[in-house]
Amino acid sequence: MELERLQEKRKNDFFSLVQVIEKNGKEICKKSKDSRYYLKELMDIEKLEQLQEQFSKATGFAFTVVDFKGDEITKRIGCSEFCKGWRAEKENRKVCNFCDTYGRLESIINQKPNIYRCPAGLIEVTVPLIIKEQYLGAVLFGQVRCTEEDGIVNIGRFIQCEDKRKSNSMLMENYEQTSIVSYKKILSTIYLIQLTLCRMLEKEADRKALEEENKRFMAEMIAKKIRAEMEKAVVIAELKRFKEQMNPYLIVDALKTIENAALTERAEKTKEMAFLFSEMFKYTIENTEGLIDLIEDIKQIERYLQIQKIRFIDKLNYSIEMQGELEKQKIPPFIILPFIENAVEHGILVKKYGGTVRIRVYMENTDAVIEIEDNGVGMAEKQMKEIFPSHPEDYEKDFIGISIQNIRKRLIYSFGFQYDVQMTSKKNAGTIVTIRIPCDKKDRLSF
Repeated sequence: MELERLQEKRKNDFFSLVQVIEKNGKEICKKSKDSRYYLKELMDIEKLEQLQEQFSKATGFAFTVVDFKGDEITKRIGCSEFCKGWRAEKENRKVCNFCDTYGRLESIINQKPNIYRCPAGLIEVTVPLIIKEQYLGAVLFGQVRCTEEDGIVNIGRFIQCEDKRKSNSMLMENYEQTSIVSYKKILSTIYLIQLTLCRMLEKEADRKALEEENKRFMAEMIAKKIRAEMEKAVVIAELKRFKEQMNPYLIVDALKTIENAALTERAEKTKEMAFLFSEMFKYTIENTEGLIDLIEDIKQIERYLQIQKIRFIDKLNYSIEMQGELEKQKIPPFIILPFIENAVEHGILVKKYGGTVRIRVYMENTDAVIEIEDNGVGMAEKQMKEIFPSHPEDYEKDFIGISIQNIRKRLIYSFGFQYDVQMTSKKNAGTIVTIRIPCDKKDRLSF
C-alpha cells in the first residue's frame, strides 16, 4: 500500500510539473500565434508528410509534426505496434498525451531538443522548429528502445507502468520487437532534422519576406506612379489653361517682329537672339506631351547655349558630341535642359574666367547615355547633398531644383531606381551629370 501511495504521489507530481511547464509555455505559444509565420504557410503539408516518411524509412523512428499549439498537422508515420496497442487504453492515452505535452513545452522553454524515456519504457524526442526567433511547432519522433541512460530524462520514475506492460503478453511481445538504437543515432537524427527541415523553413521564410518586401515596394511604386501621373495631369492642365488665356503664338509673332526690327537696324546679335528664343518658345509650346526624338532636344539645348554664348561671349564655351544612331531615340522632352541651365548659371557664369560645358550622347550596353560635364566651380560634398539629395523627394523648392526633381522622378517611375540621374562634383574642378535611358522599348513602363 505504501508503494502504491508513493507511485500515485509521483504520478500526481508529474502531472503538476507538466501543468507548471504548460503555464510557462503558453506565453511562448501566444507569441507564436502573433508571429509573422505559420508552419502550414511555410511548407506544404503533403510535402512535409513525404519528408517525414523518408526520415522514418531512413532512421526507423516514428514521426509526426505539431504546430505551435501542439495540434498534429501531419499523419503519424511509422507508429509501432506497441504504441498502437498501448494508446488503445484511455488511461494510457492520457499519460501519453501528458508526456507529449511535457516534451514539447520543455523543448520550447529551453529552445533545444528534448530527449526522454516515456513511462512505457520507449524513447521519445521533441525537436522545436524555431525560425527567426519564432516558435512554429515541433517534430516528434521516437518509439524505440535505448539501453543508454546519459542525457535521457526518465519519466518512468514519476509514473510506473512497467507492471502494466509486463502483465499483457501481447504488449510485451510488441515491446520486445521495437528497435533498439544508440544514443548517437538519436543525436544524428536530431541533427538531420535541424539541418534539413529547419533550413528549408528558414529559406522559405526568407523567400516570403522578400516576396512581401517586393509587394510593398511595388505598391509604393504604383502609388508614386499614380501620384506622378496626377502631378503631370495638373501641369498639363495648367499649360492648357495658360494657352486658353493667351495664345502663345502671339508671343512668337512678337519675337518675329523684334527679329525683323533688329534686321532693319542691323543689330545682328539682337536678331539672332530673337530668332533663337522664338524657336525655343515654339518648341516648348509644341512639346508638352508625348515623346520626341533625342536630336530635337539636343537642338533645343544648342539654341539655349547659343543665346548664352551671345550674352556672355568668351565666358562660356560648349561642345556637343552625339552618336548618329541615337538621333531617333525617343525620350520625354525637357529632361536635359535643366541640368544644362544648372551647369551654366551655377557652375560656369559664377566662375571668374568662365568655362566649358561639354555634352556627350553615346550608347553603353543597351542604354542611351547623356553626359553633361562642366569645368565650373564645382561643389563640396555637403553642398552637393543640398543641391542634389539622395532621394528626389527632398529638394528645396526653387525653380531649377523642382525641374530636376521632376525629371528624376519621371525617370525612376518609368524605368526603375537604376535609372535615377547620377551627379558627381568636386570643388573647383567641375560637375558631371549622367542620364540613362534604356533603348529597348520593352524596358519602358510609361512616361
